[in-house]
Amino acid sequence: MGFSLNISGHKLKDMETILTINLRKQLVKTPKWDRSDAATKILKEILRKKTKAEKVKISKGLNEFIWKFGIKNPPTKVRVKITTTDKLVTADIMS
Repeated sequence: MGFSLNISGHKLKDMETILTINLRKQLVKTPKWDRSDAATKILKEILRKKTKAEKVKISKGLNEFIWKFGIKNPPTKVRVKITTTDKLVTADIMS
């Protein structure tokens, strides 16, 4: 996918980072009936590009937050806490 990254972030430790990711530009381009599924794919792609990791995992809480309002209305901004290990990145929702 060719898109620009619109991310603002703060570093907590060497292995943890907090990011606010804006998904609106990419979600407007997708059909309404596929937006929550596309949001998870876009989020993983953005995290893969940002962290340069091979594997990206989204937590159950973050997935439920994206799907909270159904398939047609995912959130346009997501605040994410990223935990990085060797080749694995885990994303969780910030409370």
